[in-house]
Amino acid sequence: MPRYYEFEVALQHIHPRIWRRFLVRRTGTFADLNAAIQDSFGWKNCHLWEFRLPIPGRPPLAGLPGGEDYGRPTPDARAV
Repeated sequence: MPRYYEFEVALQHIHPRIWRRFLVRRTGTFADLNAAIQDSFGWKNCHLWEFRLPIPGRPPLAGLPGGEDYGRPTPDARAV
């Protein structure tokens, strides 16, 4: 039986609060998480994105391949 992580994502600095809750398989990647966020808000995935810890100066956890083009390596979200 598949196992899932439950996420709740909210837009910052928006009132009233706009949020979505969804599930992502435990075997999913950061690319899958991005797709779930995009789908849940009805967005078209037409901007750059990456996942980071909220600690200044830390490298990204995952994002679009090609981050080296912007001066820093970014792990490919499809593999993390």
